[in-house]
Amino acid sequence: MTLPGLESFQVIGTRDENGFYHIYVERPREMTPCPDCQTSHCDKSELLTDDYLIKEWFCDWFDQVKDLGANHLKEIKANLYGFYDTVKQSEIPELNQAIKTL
Repeated sequence: MTLPGLESFQVIGTRDENGFYHIYVERPREMTPCPDCQTSHCDKSELLTDDYLIKEWFCDWFDQVKDLGANHLKEIKANLYGFYDTVKQSEIPELNQAIKTL
C-alpha cells in the first residue's frame, strides 16, 4: 500500500477500530532529501539546514524510543532534553514554540 505524500514510508500494519482506520507506518532509516533542494543537505540557508537537521535528529530519537521501549525511560528522557537544548540553541522561533507543547 502506498500513501500519497508518504511514498517512502512502509506500511507495517492496519487496524479498524470504532469506525476509525489506523495505519501504522515506519519511516525510512536514511535521511530524507530536503524538500526544497532535494539533496541530503540544504544549501539554501543556514536556517533551513538547521531546521532540516533538527527534524532528522528528532526522527532518529523517535526511532530510538520505539527500539528501546519502556525499560529505558531515563535514557530516553535524557536524550529528549538534549533535543530540547539543540532546539533552543537553534533560535528557530517555530521550533522553540513547538517544544513548549511537548
